[in-house]
Amino acid sequence: MSTSDEIATLRAELAELRKQADRLREEMDGLTRFIRVAYDKNGKPTHINITCWLMEFAHPDDPNRVQIVLGAGKKGSGPYISLWGEDSKARMSLMLEKDEPIIRVLAPGLKHAVLITAPKDGRGLVGVFDNGNPRAVMKAGVDNAGVVSVVHDDGHTRATLHGSEEEGAVMVATMDMKTAIKLSSKSLHGGGTLTVNGMNGKPAVILSSLDPFGGCIILKDAAGNTTVTLPDPGKIGERETEEE
Repeated sequence: MSTSDEIATLRAELAELRKQADRLREEMDGLTRFIRVAYDKNGKPTHINITCWLMEFAHPDDPNRVQIVLGAGKKGSGPYISLWGEDSKARMSLMLEKDEPIIRVLAPGLKHAVLITAPKDGRGLVGVFDNGNPRAVMKAGVDNAGVVSVVHDDGHTRATLHGSEEEGAVMVATMDMKTAIKLSSKSLHGGGTLTVNGMNGKPAVILSSLDPFGGCIILKDAAGNTTVTLPDPGKIGERETEEE
């Protein structure tokens, strides 16, 4: 090979090296846009800062199988963390929607199993589902109370447990969302009260206490008029007169 040929070959190799160097520089510029290395006063690296909007973590033995997704959303959607199962579908997620934290535990098929949220009013809520169908809700009430509701597929409440500083109550509802039975720790005359409502939603039977006379039973007709009272109000009046 002549000297001129060697020079031409050398020039071609140098040109190719320049191209490779340019590509490496572009790749490094891209990486340094997202990755920044912090150094201590001795010039030794201490940690790495990574800035991006999406990161995926793959299975150690299967790079094509994503297990964790970390993402940052636009205004309103917020950041999120998603854990994926073997079917490559989310099974659990933690996110912010309109600045409200939401935790979702998902059954196969992306159906809700558990939902936990904390609205801006600060009253937390936990919902339990049966493969996407609502079953129970536990939440903080607006009256500084705790509320547990049992619901069905339609989302309508079938039974409610309500507790506040002044009263604890259990309520059972009919299919048409009318209160059928209410058990309360509060009554007009002290003690608890059990109220059984008729089909019209009005009280039909009331069991309560009437201190100091003991238990009290009141029966009402469909119009809400009292038909039977035990003990008899007249006898109660006679007893009050005797005690005086």
